[in-house]
Amino acid sequence: MDTFLKKIFFVLSILLLFYGCRNNTGNAPYMNVPEAKDVVMYEVNPRVFAEKNSLNVVTGRLDEIKALGVNVIWLMPIYEQGIERAKNEDGSGSPYCIKNYKKIASEYGSLEDLQNLVRKAHEKGMAVILDWVGNHTSWDNQWIIDHPEWYTHNEAGEIIHPAPTDWTDVADLNFANHNMRAAMLDAMKYWFTAANIDGYRFDALDFIPETDFLQKMTSELRKFNKGRRILLLSEGAEQDYHSLGFDMDYGWAFYEHTKELYKGTKSIAEFSEKYKEEKNAIPAGKSRLYFTTNHDKSAWEKTDVQLFGSQPAAISAFVLTATLAGAPLIYSTQEIGREEQVPFFSHTQIDWNSAVLDEYKQIMAAYISTGAFTGDELEIFSGNPDIVYFTRSNGTDKVFVAVNIRNEEKTLTLPVSLIGKNAKNLISGTTGILRESIDFQPYQYHLWKLE
Repeated sequence: MDTFLKKIFFVLSILLLFYGCRNNTGNAPYMNVPEAKDVVMYEVNPRVFAEKNSLNVVTGRLDEIKALGVNVIWLMPIYEQGIERAKNEDGSGSPYCIKNYKKIASEYGSLEDLQNLVRKAHEKGMAVILDWVGNHTSWDNQWIIDHPEWYTHNEAGEIIHPAPTDWTDVADLNFANHNMRAAMLDAMKYWFTAANIDGYRFDALDFIPETDFLQKMTSELRKFNKGRRILLLSEGAEQDYHSLGFDMDYGWAFYEHTKELYKGTKSIAEFSEKYKEEKNAIPAGKSRLYFTTNHDKSAWEKTDVQLFGSQPAAISAFVLTATLAGAPLIYSTQEIGREEQVPFFSHTQIDWNSAVLDEYKQIMAAYISTGAFTGDELEIFSGNPDIVYFTRSNGTDKVFVAVNIRNEEKTLTLPVSLIGKNAKNLISGTTGILRESIDFQPYQYHLWKLE
């Protein structure tokens, strides 16, 4: 083969490789989705970004989201919502009440707006996953009209809402019906093709006990994506979702332990032991999503600021959760220190200018500056009832973290193994030698990289 033909062959090979990894929408090549253990997730509640065209507004804030160290964006449901039996008088209500699985609600924007958001996020190194609501639909979903047998019925033959909940705005799906299962899988696959998404967060999986469907679903979605990495996150606690093919599950237990730790009803020793048991039980290659708030907690119970009692306490709990457990979640409005509850059945006007935002950015810049926070080596020290302190390492980098969980000044005597070590403060950037003891202000935290 002469030189000219070799050049032509090389160019054609590159073009085939490039176009072979593009999606069917003609958008940019697929995102290199992070491994589960490396995920930093941001949950987007579209209704806090704008009352209309919120997908475009989110796209305009991607740089701010990226500045939080985020590599995965989770969009709460953006599908067309049902109005029959809706919760609000104006016929609006829950984004988890789906009328059409393959259509975007006009309040959020268009398919083109979603495609643009995903494309721009990919360009900035962030994957995008959608929220999948598989347990139920709205009462005016076309499935009810065309296929009533796809739903659960009572003894009188009436379609029912999910038991034992008060979710009267939605109708319960019947997973014994294999035609319904096939239609649902088809709808899930649609968004990979139509918008180049990178995976799903699956809502209320504890209400879907049919493990054979869940296992087939995760397998089918991976086959459909021809081996490229996608991210599948399960929301639930009643089953071993990792074994069913999900990459990540929810850190509900850690959330409850953290609440008890800050209330003083669980000791640091008990908290540490519970976490070590949990960490050791997570299979290799899998991970857990950890949080101090999310859309459900912020809407129906308490925001993180309300839960922990103050903004400094909330940030302290977030630092502990992110640096000890890993795979942190940031819920939209959390990063600005929103104290009041955040509804998602209706729009909320948000002022994104906040000094708290800068602190979250600093924390997350420290978090992503080293691989130590996602490493497997962990040592939690004992001896102080008010400060959680530990080291983490990935075999190359090593960090030392100490978090005061009390609203009082405290002093920590360092372990002998750390005294005299050279360390870099990952927040301030200053370097120095670790002394025998460190004084802490209320809820103060320190993050050091050991050198």
